[in-house]
Amino acid sequence: MENRINLSCPLLAVDFVYYIAIDDYEMVPLCEMIDTHLPFRREMIVINHHPQGGKAVTLANTHEYMLAMVDKDSDRTLVGRAVNDDVEERPYKRSGTAESSFRYGRPNSFYAILVNPENYSVVGIEKPPERNAKNFPTEGTQDGYKRVYPIGKGNTERVWRNAFETGKKLAEAGKLKCSSNFTIYQLIEHGEKKTALFSSWTDKKYNAGTNGANFLNDVIGPTDRKSVC
Repeated sequence: MENRINLSCPLLAVDFVYYIAIDDYEMVPLCEMIDTHLPFRREMIVINHHPQGGKAVTLANTHEYMLAMVDKDSDRTLVGRAVNDDVEERPYKRSGTAESSFRYGRPNSFYAILVNPENYSVVGIEKPPERNAKNFPTEGTQDGYKRVYPIGKGNTERVWRNAFETGKKLAEAGKLKCSSNFTIYQLIEHGEKKTALFSSWTDKKYNAGTNGANFLNDVIGPTDRKSVC
């Protein structure tokens, strides 16, 4: 499992959501491997995929699991379907009083976002300064771009919502926006209102015995069991 997941990681999109289906036999080792070796934050969904129950001496299992994972530095919340298709502009600078909102708590999330002052477009980001560096470049770049750091009131050194690696991907994907007063926003493509996403899925559409068979028939057509070796 670890080999397959490692190979799949380069295929993940910016601010991804990664789903893995798993049963009881390998669920615990999979979770342990993800929590120990991968920079993911995971949620667990229980799916009632076999409501009639399988044959068993003790409990007849009716469920399997689906792991839903995002980048550990992402503030993405897993929710249901959007009521509309609005794009949210979320302030990219972290607020709050927790240690994780300041440079000393998350030094890899303190870096300069480069903005073209002529049209306020985000053109890239620079690597974070050294952890304890007191002096770092704040003037414009040689190309004329403005360096925007997550500086709060009283010159407080706060942090962006994501670490450098994720912030770089967001900038390259056009997911960061700058206002005329050089406030940075992250573009979140979802509606303002969404339905709740529950951790237990029991709808009959998840029944692998009926809907699963129908789905396979739609994809590959009915199979003559007698002709299968």
